[in-house]
Amino acid sequence: MQRLYYGWVIVLACNLVACVTWGVAIFNQGIFVAYYVKAFGWSLPALSIAPVLFHLAAGGAGVLVGRVVDKHGARPALLGGAVFLKAALLGMAYVSELWHVYLERIERQLNH
Repeated sequence: MQRLYYGWVIVLACNLVACVTWGVAIFNQGIFVAYYVKAFGWSLPALSIAPVLFHLAAGGAGVLVGRVVDKHGARPALLGGAVFLKAALLGMAYVSELWHVYLERIERQLNH
C-alpha cells in the first residue's frame, strides 16, 4: 500500500486552520453587529468602520507575518495568530464603547 503524500497532510491542516479562523474572525461580523445595535444602540455606519479597519490592518500585518514566516517558519506565526485571536475573542466580552469594537477587530485580524 502506498503512503499518503505528506503534502496532502499540509493541505488538510491549512484548510482546517483557515476554516476555523475565517469562521471565527471574519464571517461572524454580522451576528455581532446586530447584537451591538440592539444592546448599545450604535449605528450601522459607525459599526461598519470595524470591518474596514480589519481589512486595512490585514494588508499591513501580511507583510509582517510574511517576514516572521520567512525568518522563523510557520509554527511561530500560527501560534502568535492563535494568541491574538484568543485575546480578541476574550476582549469581545468586555466591549462597552464603540472604539473597543474597532480595537477588537484590528486585534482579531492579527491572527491571519
